[in-house]
Amino acid sequence: MVGIFDPSLRLALPNFNRPSERDSYGNHILTVADSSAASGMYEIRAIEGTASVPRQYNRDDIVLVEGQYLSIDFVQSPSLFGHGLPDASLSVASELENRIYWYAQDLLSEEFSVREVIDVNSPCFIAQTQQSFANDLIVGQVNEGLTVFDIDTGTDFSNTENFVATSIQQVGAGRSLCHILRGLIPTSIVDQYPGFWDFPAFDPAYALPLTAIDYNTLELVFFGDIDGDNMLEEMGTLPIETNATGQLSIVQVLSRGRATAPYYFLVLLSDGNHTGDHRLVQINFDSQTFEITQQVLHEWNEGVPVSILQGQLGGSLEGGQFRPDLAVVLGTAEQSFFFDNLLPLAEGFATPPVYGTPSLFDVGVGAGSAVAAMSPFAPNTTDPSHGVLVSYSDTGYVFYISP
Repeated sequence: MVGIFDPSLRLALPNFNRPSERDSYGNHILTVADSSAASGMYEIRAIEGTASVPRQYNRDDIVLVEGQYLSIDFVQSPSLFGHGLPDASLSVASELENRIYWYAQDLLSEEFSVREVIDVNSPCFIAQTQQSFANDLIVGQVNEGLTVFDIDTGTDFSNTENFVATSIQQVGAGRSLCHILRGLIPTSIVDQYPGFWDFPAFDPAYALPLTAIDYNTLELVFFGDIDGDNMLEEMGTLPIETNATGQLSIVQVLSRGRATAPYYFLVLLSDGNHTGDHRLVQINFDSQTFEITQQVLHEWNEGVPVSILQGQLGGSLEGGQFRPDLAVVLGTAEQSFFFDNLLPLAEGFATPPVYGTPSLFDVGVGAGSAVAAMSPFAPNTTDPSHGVLVSYSDTGYVFYISP
């Protein structure tokens, strides 16, 4: 055990969709907790994880983040730094408040404070172009599709701490597009639109192709500019292949992809029952055929999943310490799943991971959330430098576990 917290913490991913050795960004692990100042409200905290050893995972009072919210449905950190805004930043999407709050950190006090607020109905996801000084922001919404915003910082240089967000377009009404990744549109979809790649490049480019996941219909939904007007249109859909006969809901999605790294989704689904139906699906974009392939990595009937996480967890192959292994933490079972990344090192880093048959590791009943994190005692010569940080909802305990 590395810490006890009252109220208990929900560990949060940074949600920046990039390959990484751990889920936390920088020196801290973001968390969501019941507000200590206002009943029925929530606030952002962060567990200390500095480079000094041992890491102080028992503290959540070092990083100060102002504000209490009716709901905290999505957290991204860093956020909008590709727009020339500070690296020390984060965004909070609150579905119940119909707002996105953008924070920047003061370098002297180290306190995160709200610098800008974006009004948007039922936000559940934030996506952005992953390039310097990008000018667009895509917000996924519950039952309202997505909204494209122009982000104007008023400068071409970083370290500005303000911007103006202007709604450019809304598309996909009726869909809950709560996960978005740029690109990933298969040739079979693009071929339905002759001349799709012939349109001139717009600046600003609001309508770069993207793929979203509809949490209502369990589909991949493809968007792009099909007529050269710099606006997104729905181009087609592809069902997520769960091979399930009953109704499943998405628990969590991980995606990884940019120009120099593979594009893939990992989708965790469940019917919510301990003795029930649970699936983990991997969706790859083939860089040779430009088509999408899907595989049910694992299915099981006991144990409700609460988190999927990815990190360098000590894979078995030579060079495995450089490969992202996978873990699925279950909340109602004693043991959870570890997936060794079997992709040979010679394949380089432009190929999606290949996960083997899962092994079991002890977590215990009651896990509420989990992320990949650095070992409290790393670096050392006996244990992997990264493992699983698990928070238990009923007790407030946080444990570091090495699969």
